[in-house]
Amino acid sequence: MTDSYISTNAVGTSFVGPDAIQLFRAFQIKGALKMWKVGLKVHRGVRLKDLLGMVSEHTGKTYKKADLDTAIADLVQWIEAMKAALPVEAK
Repeated sequence: MTDSYISTNAVGTSFVGPDAIQLFRAFQIKGALKMWKVGLKVHRGVRLKDLLGMVSEHTGKTYKKADLDTAIADLVQWIEAMKAALPVEAK
């Protein structure tokens, strides 16, 4: 792991470094998948296949459209592992 960390203060939260950026990206992908699950599209150019491909980049597994719940669960597990691995600096 590189020098990545999460910094929080009264103004907001910063994700610093490549690993922290991937964590932030995973948060956004998780939100997009949950929106897709209830019938909302994030953007007209984003397909479910694209989102599942992004999840595969993080988890290393491949997913089909029917595996939406599994993909969300695996991504949440990956997020929790990364949150535990990255230091948090509170100011």
